[in-house]
Amino acid sequence: AAPGDVFTVGALQMKIYGPQQHLVDSEEWNEASLIIHATYGERSFLLTGDAEKEGEADLLKYYKDNIKCDVFSAGHHGSRTSNSPELLAAAKPTYVVISCGEGNDYGHPHDAALKRVAKHTEEVYRTDICGSIIIQSDGVNLDVNYENSGV
Repeated sequence: AAPGDVFTVGALQMKIYGPQQHLVDSEEWNEASLIIHATYGERSFLLTGDAEKEGEADLLKYYKDNIKCDVFSAGHHGSRTSNSPELLAAAKPTYVVISCGEGNDYGHPHDAALKRVAKHTEEVYRTDICGSIIIQSDGVNLDVNYENSGV
């Protein structure tokens, strides 16, 4: 998959927005993460993988007007090097999902990233708190469920 590729499965459309070639060729593996904007009916998801500053900068440079989403999968487990204010402002997410392990050695998610995310939505779901997170859509509605629903 490469930027500009579009994959369609039924009503689901997945557009590949990254990584740009200069990041694929770099030694920064996180920056070479696949970035996908998925649309199903009226709902959209932005999946940024482990992209950090350069990957996010490319995303904004080439696709800024096309990254608005309902669900944003926070980059690099909510690290301080991802989830820039500019990216969050352009994405305008309703929900943010942060995939990180409880008590991980990296301190993910970082407080700085959580503060940036909080400026854009109060609907934040973290795997270290919620466990498995499932967001389903019929193309109009979004339904969020998670393992530790008593949290």
